Amino acid sequence: MHSLERRLNLELECLFQKFRQAQPDSPEQQRIFDAILQFIVENAQRYPFKSRERRIITGILWSIMTPALMDESLESLPPSKRESIREKLQKPTDSLARTKLEKIKAFLKKKYGNSPFNTSFDDCWNEAFSNAQKEFLTKLDIYYKGIDYPCFEKWQKFLSQIDSLEVKTEENLQPLCQDLIQELNKFQNRLQNRLKKRKDFSEDSLQRVAPYFQSFYAQLIDSILNNTLLQNWDIFCHNIRDYYEPKSVWNWFSTMLIHRYLDVLRKLGKTIAEPADAPVSPEKKGDKWDRVTPQAKSQNPPEEIIELIREDAYGIFSSKSIDKPNCEDINFRAIFLLKLNEPEPTLAQIEEYFGNRVNAQTTISSFYSRCYREYFRPFFQEWLNGDLGLPLTDERLQEIQDDVEGKFQRKKMPNYPEINFQQVILNRSNSGSWQQVTQNLNVPIKDLIYFYLDCLRRFKLVSREKTRQRLPKKKS
Repeated sequence: MHSLERRLNLELECLFQKFRQAQPDSPEQQRIFDAILQFIVENAQRYPFKSRERRIITGILWSIMTPALMDESLESLPPSKRESIREKLQKPTDSLARTKLEKIKAFLKKKYGNSPFNTSFDDCWNEAFSNAQKEFLTKLDIYYKGIDYPCFEKWQKFLSQIDSLEVKTEENLQPLCQDLIQELNKFQNRLQNRLKKRKDFSEDSLQRVAPYFQSFYAQLIDSILNNTLLQNWDIFCHNIRDYYEPKSVWNWFSTMLIHRYLDVLRKLGKTIAEPADAPVSPEKKGDKWDRVTPQAKSQNPPEEIIELIREDAYGIFSSKSIDKPNCEDINFRAIFLLKLNEPEPTLAQIEEYFGNRVNAQTTISSFYSRCYREYFRPFFQEWLNGDLGLPLTDERLQEIQDDVEGKFQRKKMPNYPEINFQQVILNRSNSGSWQQVTQNLNVPIKDLIYFYLDCLRRFKLVSREKTRQRLPKKKS
């Protein structure tokens, strides 16, 4: 056994003894469990990311947090040997850790089902757990440091750049420091947004945080030249740590685990059925109505989408109509429901159904396809994913939150100049539904959703579905 492992086990035994003495399932026992995990993480932070010492410590950490994994690894052994090893490795915290992990599983099963998108829950769980472990180990150094991971990455890069300088002068340090300060300004914006979401938020908290940043900036170059940079950084982190609401180690990991599970579901839910009028290349030219036939129809949209559009609770589908006089009835919902008929009507029949007022091939078909494939696609993704929030990547959400250029705040909602796009996104990402957002902002839900979808399209925040592929050129 490595000397580090022996030392940690001895120190942990004192904490385990306190855990045994506490009342089972009591807040005191929970507090000691959190203290055990924090003790291990703080020891791991003392060693470099890929060092042997850190691997040893994180191994101890996982054995305490996930005893069920140990059970699985022992299944291949003979029963007698399995029990002797289990007894040797058993820890007093195993029961509590198993219960905590099972609660997360039960929560996800209850909320998203045993077979999300017709996929095994265990497959989704295992993928999410693996991804959460990797994220946890990658971000271990920021636990209880007061900063987030983008800020930490910039800090690490900054230290590397400083170390690479053979001679350090105010002149060659200036651009590097400005680069770091720019990233810290972004972090300050993220921190302020986080503070505004707290129930005990007050303007005083924002005023108290700002001087810590300014003090760090003012001393930055001098601290590098005087070899006190790390001390200056530690003081800065310590000052803002209380405002960053550090979670316990277990809650920190469980939050990652739930988010990664939702990522797995989002990935599964991204595929939306092709519209029924997907273009088919004809083998020979014919009448324009022969280009898209009932035989070319793809699979029907998911039942959830059919019910969503049929019900149209917010009126967003029936209000999206062709932009021509007296064509309000030629709307997306009407076309969608018409195309569900068996056999599916041809474009000629659709044109006739709407009184031959607009050309089905050039107008109705393209309007329907744009609505289905592009405009409403983010809303469909939200609905298919259940209550999983916005169909935006973490990078896009961070871009909107940082809003370095201020473009998201400048985009105002028509007739409601006090509402901007960033405000809508932040509200939606922290609310359970559009109904909650519309209550928070006090605006009509239909107008709010249209504004949201218009902005997603304007800023190109959601990748467009590929509908055509360029044919390869013929070789001469």
